[in-house]
Amino acid sequence: MVAYEIDPLVFRDLKRRLGDWTNVTLVQADFLRCSLPNEPYSVCASLPFNITADVVAKLTTGVDPPNDAYLVIQREAVRRFMVSGQRRFTLISCLLYPRWKVHLLGHIPATAFRPQPAVSAALIHFRLRPQSLVTARDQALFRDLVTQGFVGGSSVGDALRPVFTSRQLRRIAKDLKLKLDGVPSAVRPAQWVALMRFVAEHPQEVKLASIAGAFARLENRHRRLRKSHRTRR
Repeated sequence: MVAYEIDPLVFRDLKRRLGDWTNVTLVQADFLRCSLPNEPYSVCASLPFNITADVVAKLTTGVDPPNDAYLVIQREAVRRFMVSGQRRFTLISCLLYPRWKVHLLGHIPATAFRPQPAVSAALIHFRLRPQSLVTARDQALFRDLVTQGFVGGSSVGDALRPVFTSRQLRRIAKDLKLKLDGVPSAVRPAQWVALMRFVAEHPQEVKLASIAGAFARLENRHRRLRKSHRTRR
């Protein structure tokens, strides 16, 4: 087992208690700045709630993802990553869907922690699919298309109009059972995969330039916001 701890005082305590264990390697470092193993591994962690999204992104989007990740996160954040049992979906849950199965294993009351936080937690399981539903070649296209769907307009039709003609939209809506006047969060992740496959199979018939780089632009925007927030603090 390799255990990462950034706080020097906590690390010192871990060293005192676990330093003689031959099957444990302690690393005093920021996990977000460390390289992931290039051999099969699993992750088990109780995350600081303020970096949950960053840790999940590191684990699920890297070139060496874990086979499994069991993470304790803030209970209110669970829905951001879940697909099963949901009627509305988030951008993150849709982007995770092709490569990951995500399950809620249980809730953990705030009283289980010392010191006690103001909110309760949950244990969530990320399981890597044996084979991605989206090929490596099409992953960037999938990310850009879904991002455009979520940020490009208040309705599915408005968000996708820069990409497809009106005739194509009507055909797609019929074939995939999409409600063009519905909100993007109501589109199931499997429908986004099917929509991406249509685009990949008909690249000359759609306006790919209108969505190219959409995911990267959103990531850069979020990165600037986080940096600005840290500066103000």
